[in-house]
Parts: sequence; structure tokens; C-alpha cells
Amino acid sequence: MNQTAMDLQKKIVSALAHSIDGAWERIMVNYEMQEEDGGLTEDRRGFYIVLDEAGGYRKVGLVFDSAVKDLFRALRETMQSSEGQGWGTCDLVIDQPGRFRFNFSYDPPKRINGVFDDESMGRFDRYLDAYKAERTGA
Repeated sequence: MNQTAMDLQKKIVSALAHSIDGAWERIMVNYEMQEEDGGLTEDRRGFYIVLDEAGGYRKVGLVFDSAVKDLFRALRETMQSSEGQGWGTCDLVIDQPGRFRFNFSYDPPKRINGVFDDESMGRFDRYLDAYKAERTGA
């Protein structure tokens, strides 16, 4: 991966982290993009996990502002220019204190193409339970 793409990844992480008021423990983003009819079709899912006053975890929906959307588009374009193919799906997990990981799939994105299976939807419904189990070592 080239330096420009790595810099864009850091900017995305920073923009998302700074878009949340208050403390959070993890941010989870799933971003789909596909070229269609001379433009990009996009679909995104995102949330962050907080520890509430009662000591339990809860999931809060993430709002993607235009700056974050622009950064994801720039990342895809940069990677496409350097690698010859644009990713279809990007998963991003950000943990405190600033650790993050990006995973890219070059397969056609599922939700954009009408596939609503466990990988494209179901895992997000169960994500909070999986996070709780991860935190408690269960």
C-alpha cells in the first residue's frame, strides 16, 4: 500500500474518532462502493460502542459526514490507481487508544447488489454480543 493510502486511512480514523462526542470504546464501519453508470454507488453501516452509566455496553449509530465520505472515496480511488482495482467493501475497526485495522474485499459488494446475508447484515446485529464476549474473555 502506498503512503498516500496510508495517510488517508489515518485521516479517516481521526475524522471518525473526532466526530463522536464523549467517550467510546470501539468504532465499527462497513463501507461498500461500486461503480455504476459512470458514478459510485455507496452503502455504509457504522456504529460505536460506549460503556454506559450502569457499566453495560451499548451500540450507538454513527453519522457519516461529507468529509468522511470524501475520505473513503479518495482512499478507494488512490488504491485503485496504485493497485489497478477498487475495493468493493471496506471494514474498519478502531479501538481506544487509537489502534485500527482496515480490511478490504475486492468482491462485488453485497448490500449494493441486493444480498442481505449474515456477512452483509447479520454480523452487525450480533456485534454487541460478540464485543461483550471479547471484553470478558468468554
